[in-house]
Amino acid sequence: MIQKQTDKIEWREVALGDKTYFEITMGQSPSGETYNKEKKGTPFFQGKAEFGKKYPSVEKWTTDPCKFAKPEDILMSVRAPVGSINMANINCCIGRGLASIRCNNYIEKDFVYYFLKLNEIKIEKLGSGSTFKAITSKQLLNIKIPLPFLNGKPDLETQQKIVSILEKAEELKSKGKKALDLLDEYLKSLFNEMFMGKGFEEVELGDKRYFEIIMGQSPAGSSYNQVRKGVPFFQGKKEFGEKYPIVEQWTSEPSKIALPNDILISVRAPVGSINLANIKCCIGRGLASIRCKKDIKMDFVYSFIKVKEKEIESLGKGSTFKAITSKQLLNIKIPLPPMELQQKFASIVEKVEKLKEKQRLENRNAGELFDSLMQKAFNGELVG
Repeated sequence: MIQKQTDKIEWREVALGDKTYFEITMGQSPSGETYNKEKKGTPFFQGKAEFGKKYPSVEKWTTDPCKFAKPEDILMSVRAPVGSINMANINCCIGRGLASIRCNNYIEKDFVYYFLKLNEIKIEKLGSGSTFKAITSKQLLNIKIPLPFLNGKPDLETQQKIVSILEKAEELKSKGKKALDLLDEYLKSLFNEMFMGKGFEEVELGDKRYFEIIMGQSPAGSSYNQVRKGVPFFQGKKEFGEKYPIVEQWTSEPSKIALPNDILISVRAPVGSINLANIKCCIGRGLASIRCKKDIKMDFVYSFIKVKEKEIESLGKGSTFKAITSKQLLNIKIPLPPMELQQKFASIVEKVEKLKEKQRLENRNAGELFDSLMQKAFNGELVG
């Protein structure tokens, strides 16, 4: 009996364990004695730690590779953490923290990549284990991918159309991020041009004529709450946003207090990142606050620290995690130009911040569009 041909797309779910369409390789770590950074042997990826935006970064090689991934194989983190997705762009060895997913000629690999990226959080929840989370090969093989079928076969053209739409939406998101980065680079460049190497007097953050420094101190853990009892509490960089920290918990026993317009600087794991307080808050020992007095502009100091963030980060010491001491923080020197120059720069910063806020809104809209398109794509609502 001849099968009737049709132009109608039919959506079906196909498990990753279906060998008709996918080849799954569970990673296996070679002997640690074979690892090297001298580019001897095969690039080796152990887990999510090497992941980039889309492709992993090579940090070590192995002379005794065991399990391999090829360019365009999808890489999934299967151990601590679970579910993160990247794609191989070179021949490599994969350790037991990873699995590779190879698509056959009926399947557009970027289509599967985008679906798995969309579902990273759901896949993460599959992980189990008391010491660290992991998913088994059986769980991985049972993950189902929605695929468009035409006349009984996966329709490659429809998959490619969907990927093209998603790539354009993702490019829009990326351009927005680049625009913000360019505005930050502009401020750094302008700061250097206006103030660095101009022979201005330098003052230390420990100079009490210009600054008040508060080193954070964490209150008792029993005082933490999410019911808004007491004062908003920031422990460290993990609560930092684009410019202002995001309140996730409160404390009923505040110890060290920061005020609106205090500069918040991360002093423990990582070091050097900054935000600006926009509310009265308690700061834990992962943070310090810098309060500027009347003879120096906060925007000027904030921008200086932004420019010097990497240098400040390099001051961090410690084998378990990096930290800087109060002495190191107080010894950081800042040029002290005339107030009119500080005010001029602060005025420029204000204008740039307005541009950045407008760009952030556009970025949020682009992000929401991308997320919406992703949802529609895999529900069969985008094309077909």
